[in-house]
Amino acid sequence: MKFDLNRLKGERVSRGWTQEELAFHLDWSREKYAAKERGRISMSADELALVASALGVSDVGRFFTIKVDK
Repeated sequence: MKFDLNRLKGERVSRGWTQEELAFHLDWSREKYAAKERGRISMSADELALVASALGVSDVGRFFTIKVDK
């Protein structure tokens, strides 16, 4: 499984939130959230759970992709 940053951004954008708005809900700076969304800083499991909760996502598996070999 691989963490999919595009899915994370997609969930935020689909709610009409800016990075700043989501960061506010997380009590993070926009810079911190932006760096995590871009993959410049890794996100811990606890942080991912916090982000998912803020976005109203109950299944964090939505943020992962599975690569299947042919």
